[in-house]
Amino acid sequence: MGRYDDIFAEGMATFKQPENKKKKAEMAMQNFDPRSVCKQAMEIAKSFEYPLKGTEEDIETLECILRGLHVDYTNNNMEEPKLTNASIIFGVYLGQLLLDLFLTKAGYKWDLSSGMPMVWKNENNHVSPLSKVRKHIENGDEDDIRPFCKVVQMIANGEFKPEMFNK
Repeated sequence: MGRYDDIFAEGMATFKQPENKKKKAEMAMQNFDPRSVCKQAMEIAKSFEYPLKGTEEDIETLECILRGLHVDYTNNNMEEPKLTNASIIFGVYLGQLLLDLFLTKAGYKWDLSSGMPMVWKNENNHVSPLSKVRKHIENGDEDDIRPFCKVVQMIANGEFKPEMFNK
């Protein structure tokens, strides 16, 4: 048993690919409550002595939390399903934070049609904070969330143009 049996023991609902994608995605969105997941993330962060406040400074705080989780992951102190639960909890928190800070004003919102919560504007404009958080826990500094958040902010402000990299 790992160190996170109590903290991440409560299984988060998994977001499986629905059979009737559109209808099931609509039903899943009705049951998806990112604010309650964010409250859970804030309680866990407080127990780690890294309080989250819903401000831009939380990006740095969340980075510290994820670095600690990475160390525990590499030391085999966090195995499935706790890794998945931590990724969902802190990924939803990161996604909601990015929505609140930058993305809602740019027309983004939560979407579950892919089977996992994503921050979505349209088919060509979406980000996956849950995937980014999981990658950070697994890979450490190479998947630091701060550059990801900076790119998201640039996207929201209309400063980031992907075609800049296609030259």
